[in-house]
Amino acid sequence: MNKRNPLSFAFKMCMDLNARAVVVIDNNNYVLGQITLSDMISLGEGKLQTLRVYEAGIVPVIRVHCSAPATDLIRIFRDKDPPIVAVVDSNEKFVGTILEREILKYISDVLDTKN
Repeated sequence: MNKRNPLSFAFKMCMDLNARAVVVIDNNNYVLGQITLSDMISLGEGKLQTLRVYEAGIVPVIRVHCSAPATDLIRIFRDKDPPIVAVVDSNEKFVGTILEREILKYISDVLDTKN
């Protein structure tokens, strides 16, 4: 989610993806942090409709490199319970996000292939 996007767009993305947060990036694809769905809701409808993402209280987000093993992600979600994890490349540029349910699905798929 680009920091200049309307906050209402970030809210819609969370709702559409059933995510508790979105990762916020700058114009060069560097991760700035995250904004949580609960923080967006607490701002109220008026601010949700008028603010840009960068005006809404970006907080730190956990980052992992795209080469990180799934076991690292399992540990992160188990120990820290983040709403979202940002995936970055070797230049620290944003690649994508991981949600806990995606890791659980991956584990389930791996177990299914072994049976």
